[in-house]
Amino acid sequence: MEREIGVEDRNRLNLKQGRGGLVDVEFLTQLMALRYGKKIPALRCRGTIGLIRALAESGLMERTVAADLEGGYFFLLRLENRLRIETDQAAWAVPTDPLQLTPLARRMGYAGAGAARQLIEDLERRRTRIRATFDAVLAREREAAAD
Repeated sequence: MEREIGVEDRNRLNLKQGRGGLVDVEFLTQLMALRYGKKIPALRCRGTIGLIRALAESGLMERTVAADLEGGYFFLLRLENRLRIETDQAAWAVPTDPLQLTPLARRMGYAGAGAARQLIEDLERRRTRIRATFDAVLAREREAAAD
């Protein structure tokens, strides 16, 4: 899915299906809910944030990792919301051009001449951490399934 509909280029980043995007968090939490929901009733909840918190409470995810994942997810949701306001339509493509990105960066609370650059840096840092969590949990689950 990431290769086909999560396509990014130097002009835009994909908030939903791109690497470390919203779908990574949603897929990861739903996978864990499906895998462990029979044994852990708290994982039978709806909503990604509830699942992240249930994963931490159940010990399936370290609390610090879960908090970081939740913070990254909230950031992406907020950015998607601001992007929709900016474009007045459903949107997932974040422009990388500073001139195009500055109004969105300001809506996100960034200020000054470097607002667009700061937003891109924060976005990339959060996406990198989300993908690292995604990869680590999937690797752990593959190992557990092989045992």
